[in-house]
Amino acid sequence: ERLLKIEEGYLKASGTNNNASTNINDDNKYDFYTAYENENWDLALVYINKAIEENPNWDIGYYNRANTYYNLEQYSMAVADYSKYIKLAPDDLIAYYDRADSYVEIEAYSLAISDYSHIINTNPISYCDAYFGRGYAYGEIEEYHKSILDMSTYIGFCPDSTDGYYFRGDAYSYIEEYEKSIKDFTKYIELAPNDPL
Repeated sequence: ERLLKIEEGYLKASGTNNNASTNINDDNKYDFYTAYENENWDLALVYINKAIEENPNWDIGYYNRANTYYNLEQYSMAVADYSKYIKLAPDDLIAYYDRADSYVEIEAYSLAISDYSHIINTNPISYCDAYFGRGYAYGEIEEYHKSILDMSTYIGFCPDSTDGYYFRGDAYSYIEEYEKSIKDFTKYIELAPNDPL
């Protein structure tokens, strides 16, 4: 589930809308937040479509609708809305990360790598998961040495990450560095003995 951007004055489903209803789309916004909190993605999409139609300049509406599309596994639609939001908020690195993940889902790996690289070049410490995402994408396009470099950086930030060891081990196997591959898979099994991967 993707996290929402919630405007000040709007509480989640268990709360109350404390925002004065001065805009025509206030009710649709709140109904969207409520449906999303309840993981009713189809209903959430209905309400946020109405809210955006009434206020096409509602910037975070595009981000939140993109998250809704992502949860509905409509990844191309998610990409389109993340892109609209990024045009309005170009400094929001989380949106680049979420768009990159959506690109991965539709196997647009080069575009995903571009977004992950933008994040890494801007703020590599706070968004270290971007190294994992980019490393995974490199592996999918068979650039295994680059994948290994990114997975190694990611493991440096998150040494208890099971996925980092698994996918680095996988990349090592493709370049026939089997001892390193076995070492990573062994570490993976040590960290996640019950994981079916």
